[in-house]
Amino acid sequence: LDLMGICNDFMAEPFSRFREEERSIIRSRLLALGANVVKE
Repeated sequence: LDLMGICNDFMAEPFSRFREEERSIIRSRLLALGANVVKE
């Protein structure tokens, strides 16, 4: 949702934000689905 500009990706413990390599995978999959990704 952060990549789409809907909300922040901050999560409470014990969870953590995705690493950049994970965000890259998510970004490419969202783009393949035709989602409007606003963050690079």
